[in-house]
Amino acid sequence: EARLPSLLSSAEPLGEADPALLVDDRGRHAGAVCQVRVRGLSRATLILLLRWAYGEAVPLIAREEMEADKDHSPEVAVSLLQAFDLLEACGKYELERFGALLRETLLESLDVASFSAVLRESHVRHIPGLKQGCMRFALHNFDELVERPEVFMPSLAELP
Repeated sequence: EARLPSLLSSAEPLGEADPALLVDDRGRHAGAVCQVRVRGLSRATLILLLRWAYGEAVPLIAREEMEADKDHSPEVAVSLLQAFDLLEACGKYELERFGALLRETLLESLDVASFSAVLRESHVRHIPGLKQGCMRFALHNFDELVERPEVFMPSLAELP
């Protein structure tokens, strides 16, 4: 709860709390069960936020080689689209720490193939810090990008 205060404050109860009590590992009363509705989040995004709130690491960004070996990987891997949905939720619900860690993970996973998608989404969704990181990536990988413009130019041409 300490990691998600604004998310929980915007939750809409769907009825009265269930009298079934929650108990902690020592058998003490720990609260009651109440179903809530959280608007503006996909189920997958909410699950990832809750996983982080309850102590899991920041999810990895999925790559093709990870997809093939995901049965052997203990970490949660998300697509670029899911990562951007999570970043928007972090901004909306004031989860600055999680947002910063997720931006760092996105930038560390950048490659020539994903560069344009990340740059486009960071521009369209107005995600601070990510566009600058993409530009640093472009400077460090300038030669490779110039040799392979077909990889990134089509998606960048769609920028508003």
